[in-house]
Amino acid sequence: MYIRFLLLICRDFTLLRSGKICVALLFAGLLLSDSRTPSLGQSVTITDTKLQTIKGWGVFPGYHRGSDWGPNSSLVPLEDVPGTVLKKNILRALYQELGISIIRVDLSPPYYDANAPSKVNERHIQSLVQHLHIAKRAGISQYLISVWSPPASLKEPARTEGGFWRRVGDGDKKADYFPGIMKDPDYEKVQTKLRSDKEEEFVTFYAKAVKYLISQGLDAPVAVSLQNEPRWSPDYDACKYEHDQYHRVVIMLRNALNAEGLQAVKIIGPEHNDYGDRDHGNPIMYKGWYALGKIGGKPNALAAALQGTAVHSYDLTNDKQWDMKYIEEYSSSLKRLKREFPHYEFWATEHSIDYKNSLSEMELTFRALRQFNREIATLPHEYWIWWQGYSPTNPPGHLQALLLGSDSDLKRTKLFHIFSKLWNLAPVGSVVRQVTCEHPALHAEGSTEIDMVAFETPQNELVLLVCNPTHEKLDVDLLGLSGSSAKVFLTTSDDDMSVQDDLSVTDGKSPYRLPPQSILIFASEDD
Repeated sequence: MYIRFLLLICRDFTLLRSGKICVALLFAGLLLSDSRTPSLGQSVTITDTKLQTIKGWGVFPGYHRGSDWGPNSSLVPLEDVPGTVLKKNILRALYQELGISIIRVDLSPPYYDANAPSKVNERHIQSLVQHLHIAKRAGISQYLISVWSPPASLKEPARTEGGFWRRVGDGDKKADYFPGIMKDPDYEKVQTKLRSDKEEEFVTFYAKAVKYLISQGLDAPVAVSLQNEPRWSPDYDACKYEHDQYHRVVIMLRNALNAEGLQAVKIIGPEHNDYGDRDHGNPIMYKGWYALGKIGGKPNALAAALQGTAVHSYDLTNDKQWDMKYIEEYSSSLKRLKREFPHYEFWATEHSIDYKNSLSEMELTFRALRQFNREIATLPHEYWIWWQGYSPTNPPGHLQALLLGSDSDLKRTKLFHIFSKLWNLAPVGSVVRQVTCEHPALHAEGSTEIDMVAFETPQNELVLLVCNPTHEKLDVDLLGLSGSSAKVFLTTSDDDMSVQDDLSVTDGKSPYRLPPQSILIFASEDD
């Protein structure tokens, strides 16, 4: 419109026919029209293809010991608890602002008592009971139980750490780490494992602990996991499982849960660190983690004991060719599982960002969010859980917790603001919609980092998240939006999901200029 108007001016006024002023005015017209007319063919399209339905958004809130959250805090409604007793601002942010539907919690070694008839230490487990009640009072009654380590007395060596250094001949005594210890022949690294003669006792304790939580007025967990990251032996609570023991104990756990009348509690796994690596390959398929197969048309014992997969998405390398190989193999494995066992659910139960080089918060946020997009937009995960909800600090170059600081001076990270906006706009029950992209600087598929994801809400509204990680403005046509307008929310280094002018939508199309280094959410509105 602007250009046509200026051409008429140039044609009708002799003064402008000299050309110079006409060119200047035409250039001005191009500038005026530039924000409204993006380059043709650079489209981001929400297609009609529906993918998985979201069953849970979640977080590991933080370690749920009583000293962290306040004694007896489950006895009082969340909004009435004095700040001196309960970290109420943190809890309100996690349980009322974030938009989660499920939390992940730890069945800790202190909850075990070898001398108790049920093997459950009913005094120590109260910290978990109280925290689950806090969440339930805030409307979050669903939870997943994971195990970082079985009780030390059930392991060999008898320590809760996954691995430690010791002087040769010193038994279970842990040696202090020093530079060069790895090459010193007088020292050895030890991996701790569940003792084979204690497997039955451990699964009995696990099932009894679940039963006890229910007896305290809590719902049954949606699912349980035998072990957090079973191929990893760090110097914190962990336990190494070889595949044959993992198979065996999963089946034993299923039987123990069934014996307590807990057939509805699902077992998921293996909750390994990654989709696959050069040494072990795909964790779902590696040496038959799930021993996929059927006997006489029925699932074998392991396949029948499990009700879903769970994975953590760490350990991707800088070798994108290898990373894509394992992402594709993992995706193929999930599709195979779904064909053979349609009732299986797909969980991504942990992710955070940990980089050796110190990065800005915005850079960390891009890395975390583009990985989230990949796990939802290109992989069929139905549950997605961020690692940690609250921590007093993040180490430099890390993005582990969504909330930092203290209860009286609480910092909501950029990722918290984004997840809060997205998960409230696209809650549980939303369906992932496939997105395609023609802009060469952005990725909707075929990459380790994905820039966009879309949802159709239970109210049939569309929500689109788009990242522009480049340092350039990008012009795109947004196609497939419903209604005549969309709400727009923007995150940059200076903004946190700030409200922008509504976007006008005509026949499902709207041009938009993505600011450099920006993250936007577009939420369509019904007419």
